[in-house]
Amino acid sequence: MHSRWLFPWLLALALCGCLQKVRVEDDAGESVEEFAPSRSCSVQSHCPAAQTCCMAGLLGSCVSLENGASCPLPDLSVSVLAGSLSIEQRTFDRARPRDACALEKQCVGGSGARRLLRFGARTTNSGNADLLLGTPGRTPGFEPAACDGQPYFADYLRYTLSNPSTAAVVAEGHMQALCQLQPTPPSLLSRFDCQFMGLWQGFSEVYAPDVADCQWVDITDVPPGEYLLRLHVNPEAVLDESDHSNNTADLPITLPTGDPLAMCPVPYDGLSGYGTERECGWSFVEAPADAGALPANAFACTPGATIRQGCSACPGFPMLRACDGAGPCPAGAALATAITTFDCAAVSFECPSSGNYSLLVAPYGLGEVASSNDDFWYAPPGCEAAAPSSSAAGEPL
Repeated sequence: MHSRWLFPWLLALALCGCLQKVRVEDDAGESVEEFAPSRSCSVQSHCPAAQTCCMAGLLGSCVSLENGASCPLPDLSVSVLAGSLSIEQRTFDRARPRDACALEKQCVGGSGARRLLRFGARTTNSGNADLLLGTPGRTPGFEPAACDGQPYFADYLRYTLSNPSTAAVVAEGHMQALCQLQPTPPSLLSRFDCQFMGLWQGFSEVYAPDVADCQWVDITDVPPGEYLLRLHVNPEAVLDESDHSNNTADLPITLPTGDPLAMCPVPYDGLSGYGTERECGWSFVEAPADAGALPANAFACTPGATIRQGCSACPGFPMLRACDGAGPCPAGAALATAITTFDCAAVSFECPSSGNYSLLVAPYGLGEVASSNDDFWYAPPGCEAAAPSSSAAGEPL
């Protein structure tokens, strides 16, 4: 092949890690460096006599070393993706294949309703060698998963939630290594895919919160409070690295109480949810002064009747949540939730059998303010007209 065409191909192969620099003698007997195909190995006998099998994960590469030189090694670190924290309520059913697989991998503590702390993670290889995991199902170190038939490297990432005062672990999770379909930053060239797994030196792999099951910690039985979330890459040190001291990342978090009347943390961490599902920052809409013997904050209604409640002069985009009775309620137990749209049907629901309900208001944006003294109106059943420009809070139209 002509050199003008050969060089781009050699460069591409070198960039993808398919070639390595080796030192050879030229025709004049001088020692020079040139590119040569790299070879994977697991024992020294897999390499030519002039090369050394340098382990860099579950596999190694045959490398030509200078006299006295050490094998290059990967160096893994981990971090939490900013803004990726959330809490998910999810029901696991063994009859569903996906749920059965998560249960088999012990990603959750049991079937039924579970509460999951979700987050994203980034693992980075800043070492001098690619991390080599090899071929799933063929390279020793992978475990078969009967539930999905996909072999995986099980203990790549470990997650723990602990009490910061006592260091006692209250919950834990784990994430198996996934195939690197696209490294970070993006590259057109990579030696790794789902048939040969690893992490290119100088690149990262991102595990988004919803990338796969197990990217969470099951906190179903963990009470609200202050905790320390720790991410640990290569926790058992089964993968050779140049430095194991940077394999953890710690993040203090506060598991919320779930009380919608509680103040939202500043800065907001996302753990109380978003939008109408958010469980902080709500307040009661004041009931009419002539409510009589009704409990505080309660509106009267006729059981079974259709109720429409809205806001006619509220700044921004306040959210509304209707609850059965006089107390606050979580989003999952609400009669209705909505973002006000300045029309008659801002929020619509059926009057509960108790004959009374309460109404909560909160700003859609955490930097905004929604006051319980804003101009809310109560629309009796049959209201189809647009809300008037002004009306007293609780005054029938």
